[in-house]
Amino acid sequence: MQQIRERIQCGTYAVDSEAVAAAILKRLLGNEEEAG
Repeated sequence: MQQIRERIQCGTYAVDSEAVAAAILKRLLGNEEEAG
């Protein structure tokens, strides 16, 4: 989690912040309901 946050702060995934958050939620929930 810290590494991802650091990358977001650096701006690496600033654009895909929503995608990163979605991926984290998918892993935490273990569900692919929002796979789209």
